[in-house]
Amino acid sequence: MSGNGVGIQSSRSSARGAGLTEYLIVVAGISLAAAATFGAFGDTIRHQTAGMALELAGLDSGNAIAGAVASAGRATDAAAAGGPFFGGGGGGAAGGGGPGAGGGGAGAGGGGVDPSLPYQPPGSGGSGGAGSGGGGSSGPPPVMCVAAASGGGGPQAASATCDSEMALSDEGATWLKDVETLALQPYDDQVGITDEPITEWVEGATIGYGHLILKSQWDTYKDGITEEEADALFLVDAEPFIDAVNGAITVEVEQHEFDAMVIMAFNIGEEGFKSSSVAKLVNDPEATTPYASLEDAWKAWNKSQGKINQGVINRREAEWDMYSQGIYRHW
Repeated sequence: MSGNGVGIQSSRSSARGAGLTEYLIVVAGISLAAAATFGAFGDTIRHQTAGMALELAGLDSGNAIAGAVASAGRATDAAAAGGPFFGGGGGGAAGGGGPGAGGGGAGAGGGGVDPSLPYQPPGSGGSGGAGSGGGGSSGPPPVMCVAAASGGGGPQAASATCDSEMALSDEGATWLKDVETLALQPYDDQVGITDEPITEWVEGATIGYGHLILKSQWDTYKDGITEEEADALFLVDAEPFIDAVNGAITVEVEQHEFDAMVIMAFNIGEEGFKSSSVAKLVNDPEATTPYASLEDAWKAWNKSQGKINQGVINRREAEWDMYSQGIYRHW
């Protein structure tokens, strides 16, 4: 009886040990995979931890160790590639979504987890999408898309989609800010910047880098702004004109051409640019317009408040040099 009793007890103990082994292997695999996501463990520690799990269960299985390490290794590889591990846009070690970065990496947009992993990590299975943060946590979207680095491979295509849309270059932004001139106190745009700021709202009330003050905004700007606030206001003001050019132009253009069109749109207005002969002729040089050439259509915008204005003429000529020759000059 005692012999049989011992045999039964040993059998049950072995079953519990095997079950515990499987449980600890999975737990160890999950823990190691999660740690691997952050690059915290190396191969040696993965092996040691898997071995410890088996020793606690009273067993020694090389196959089980290999399986646990393989699972952790797959998770490590997935994390190093930016996914797919926790799914969604970014969130991995190499392409994760920091603030404003919009996710990315090799696995951006690939929702769900690596199907070869033996478990479903928390937060897995998100639909993903480049820059959307999917199942992980990426930062907030940027205010506007970033211009391509200088010297990178030929013309870009203006497009209404953020993945391929163009942005105003640093050189173009500096040109526009220089032309608009920084004013930290409100002034009348029809008069120009003077030593004495205006003290009440007028139709041409302006501040910062050419920001037209609406009557409803007067209380916000009447006492002036800082240079940092002017820079932030410029970015907000420029975005609709960047979007207008991206939406209106359907052909590939060079960066200097895009800059010139945004700068023109900033001056003549979004709708003015979208419906202009300039936009039509950029898209189709053979389009029927009242003008013999794109240059004529460009320079026809030469008036301020219905009257031909020499300052506007000078600006159009400088814009045209930027568009046609890539020369960023002032007058």
